[in-house]
Amino acid sequence: ELFERASAYMEDQEGWEPVALGQGDQPSQSFLKTISSEVSFLATKFTVPVRLENLQKLIDPEVFFHPTRVQFDEALRECKMLHLFAPGDALVSVKFAAHPVLMALGTLLGGVAAAKDDTTLVRWMLRRDFPRPGMMCMVKACVDPGTMMVCEGQGIMGSGVALSFPRGELIETVEIKRLHRVPAWALAKIPDLGGFVRGVVATFQDSHLAAALHRGEIGAGYVVMSIRKCERGPPLVPVDLEE
Repeated sequence: ELFERASAYMEDQEGWEPVALGQGDQPSQSFLKTISSEVSFLATKFTVPVRLENLQKLIDPEVFFHPTRVQFDEALRECKMLHLFAPGDALVSVKFAAHPVLMALGTLLGGVAAAKDDTTLVRWMLRRDFPRPGMMCMVKACVDPGTMMVCEGQGIMGSGVALSFPRGELIETVEIKRLHRVPAWALAKIPDLGGFVRGVVATFQDSHLAAALHRGEIGAGYVVMSIRKCERGPPLVPVDLEE
């Protein structure tokens, strides 16, 4: 369903009303689309100064939720990958610190502040060239620890989908969340999500995890192969290329 929200956003961008504007030189912009008196969708647009292929490597669950991330990220107390379903698709667990931006987002957008020892379970999924070629789609789906079913939110985190695509030397990202009866005054006080994300990316790029990723020590690479046509004949052999 979360991937479908990304497709729906690209196919129909009518009916989105501006509700909030961030601060700084590159402020994020938030837009609201009302579905009913109780349900609406919030789309937040912001830019990140990094190449799309580098961003994809950084937010791969095997890298982004590496246990040593807590050594340099003040927003986390603990993080780890629990199960890898496929490349770019994993179940992870996170314990958040009392970070002001995360706490404000969770409180204003209907989240419930988690207790100090609460662990948030998240299904983290990346999909390239979706919903259109050249784009990247990232889904964070909160998981209920009792039923292990996907839910709209757990603790201060809410489920959502983010689309990223090149915009000149920058990446433009649109994060889409489903809201339930969030008042207008709360939407007007949304903190600058773009500034927070740029800070996370900058910290990551200067960390030991980015260096380990560059050396190939973490973030295993995968090659996906497919056979498009099979015919009777001799076996396939490598072709010698002339230098």
